[in-house]
Amino acid sequence: MTARFFTNTVVGVAGLVDVATPLGLEREPEDFGLTLGHWGLPAGPYLMLPLLGPSSLRDVAALPLDRKTRLPALVPAGEPRNSLLALELIQKRADLLSAGGFMGQIALDRYTFVRDAYLARRRSAVYDGEPPEEPDADAGGATPSAGSKKQ
Repeated sequence: MTARFFTNTVVGVAGLVDVATPLGLEREPEDFGLTLGHWGLPAGPYLMLPLLGPSSLRDVAALPLDRKTRLPALVPAGEPRNSLLALELIQKRADLLSAGGFMGQIALDRYTFVRDAYLARRRSAVYDGEPPEEPDADAGGATPSAGSKKQ
């Protein structure tokens, strides 16, 4: 992330031009919810927020701080700020609608599909793409004793 920042700042005319992406330095979106997860705070219950889509209690708690770091928070109140907020909301909604078309074709239960996909993606993001294995739900986390035999 630091290499991307310096590349765009120095070569990309103070960050006005994105030269890092063509060089293979992809953008890695981060937010305070991921930071809290990295620090060990569990995700909590899954929530579906109107207009904003899937979330968890941890991510909802992080929303106020995340909003303070976005561009609309840096623009003084008024028409330009409201326009930026509207564009941000429209973009988020468009992203959700495009995912909805794909999901309708492959998911038998849309709610369960969205929930499981969202929680798995966030878990992977918290652990930078390498989450630890979860215990087997069928086994209840128990290991077989030395004297037991498989049937």
